[in-house]
Amino acid sequence: ARSTSSAPPTEEPSSEVTAEPSTEAEAEIPTSFKVGDTARIADWEVTVSKVTKPTTKQVRAWNQFNEEAKGQYVMANYTAKYVGSERTADVGFSLTWKFGGSDAQVYDQAFIVTSSDGNAAPTEARPGGSLKLEVIFDVPVEAVKGGVITVEGYDESFDMQYADCAFWAGMHPTSAARIRLHVVCDH
Repeated sequence: ARSTSSAPPTEEPSSEVTAEPSTEAEAEIPTSFKVGDTARIADWEVTVSKVTKPTTKQVRAWNQFNEEAKGQYVMANYTAKYVGSERTADVGFSLTWKFGGSDAQVYDQAFIVTSSDGNAAPTEARPGGSLKLEVIFDVPVEAVKGGVITVEGYDESFDMQYADCAFWAGMHPTSAARIRLHVVCDH
């Protein structure tokens, strides 16, 4: 049976969840960053200060047992400032780093000792504390140009946040590599 009612159809409530900033400070965070600027990832403010391609000689100087790259080492130097409210937090447990190659593959961190590891740099901070560290990847040479370095973390609602730092080999040192901040709501 067909209804011939002239009443307007009722709108169903949307199941789409939109995340609104909860504070004025969060509302001011831009969605695009360049190397040297700061991206907020969960309870951390992350600043990528530079991206380099260390040689095997440099990598072995950090630790004699570091292996030669299967492709090209790519390293990001970064500062992570803990801005959360817990007593302490460990950047190694809070943030994950990946390299997205121009070959559409994702590469995990390389298991080598970096200069900050060799100097026993701390990875734990209290609110307001900053850490200077490096992250390094072993990426096929042909996948470096056009690749992105991604840092990921989860906020207190377990929503994933990430920032992509795009760069490419041969980029002029004064060119601005870009970082885009993304929030993924899993509600």
